[in-house]
Amino acid sequence: MTVRIVSRAATHGETVRCLVAIELSKQSWVIGFITPLSSRISRRILSGGDWKGLLELIEEVRARVSREMGRTVEVTSCYEAGYDGFWLHRQLEAHGVRNYVIDPASLQVDRRVRRVKTDRIDTERLLRSLMAYLRVSQKCGAWCGYPHDVNR
Repeated sequence: MTVRIVSRAATHGETVRCLVAIELSKQSWVIGFITPLSSRISRRILSGGDWKGLLELIEEVRARVSREMGRTVEVTSCYEAGYDGFWLHRQLEAHGVRNYVIDPASLQVDRRVRRVKTDRIDTERLLRSLMAYLRVSQKCGAWCGYPHDVNR
């Protein structure tokens, strides 16, 4: 399934946005991203817990889009709350990536039919949810609050 993005061209001085969805598991992380350069979802697979590789990938995408479009690039990411908790959220935010943590039970799925569950499909679903959230604000799913005062 291809997610198509119809966006207006950025005017002089505007930032462009790259969206990143991260499907986390102990063994591997599936990273899906959409840039203004393409209407297709690009995917990369990293080993589980490789946050440095994730930051390098995000910087690589940010640099490429900035070079091609001649604009400042804002990266927005999301992942489902779960095993990895909020440490990844802190890392992403510290490196200039706007991140959202999603409550997995709140993502829309068709409950009438049995559905296939793969990391690729989950990544697409996360990207669609992030696009909808950014488009119409907070009417699509519950987004987890960030625990600011939690001991690290």
